[in-house]
Amino acid sequence: MSTDLSSLFLSLSDLLLQHQAYWRPMAFRERHLPWMDQHPGLVQRLLALSPEQIENLGTDNVALTHFMSPDLPVAVTLAQLCAVPVLPQRDIAPPDPRFYAGIPGRKWEQVDRFVRALPVADLPVLEWCAENPSGVLAAAVPAATGNGAGMGCGPGAAGKRPRSP
Repeated sequence: MSTDLSSLFLSLSDLLLQHQAYWRPMAFRERHLPWMDQHPGLVQRLLALSPEQIENLGTDNVALTHFMSPDLPVAVTLAQLCAVPVLPQRDIAPPDPRFYAGIPGRKWEQVDRFVRALPVADLPVLEWCAENPSGVLAAAVPAATGNGAGMGCGPGAAGKRPRSP
């Protein structure tokens, strides 16, 4: 597998598009997900999980890949494509806690790590978030770096600006 990030991104994008029937439907909003008829064994295994097992699978990508791969062999390829190098992290001052109020912990960790890996540059930031146009990332970059300006965009987000820190 190539370590070129552009080719990794394109490969991952293609694979996600090919298998969007598994991740695009809104869980907990639909009683029956389209893939459930194709994978009744997976449905049974998922329903048999304890809350502790679910928590473990949600935080351990290796365990999740191992669990899913018997029914979805593409899980192994997805895990390989997601294994990108970790970039060096800069020390930045933590934002005011009100800035990330209401943002789930794991999402905030992702935003924080992303921002810490960015080079310092006085550039504008455009965030496109298809499902939740909150503009968190577009607001976090200038807040953390003191440079640039951010604007969050997405369906239904026209005219919305990210909240300030």
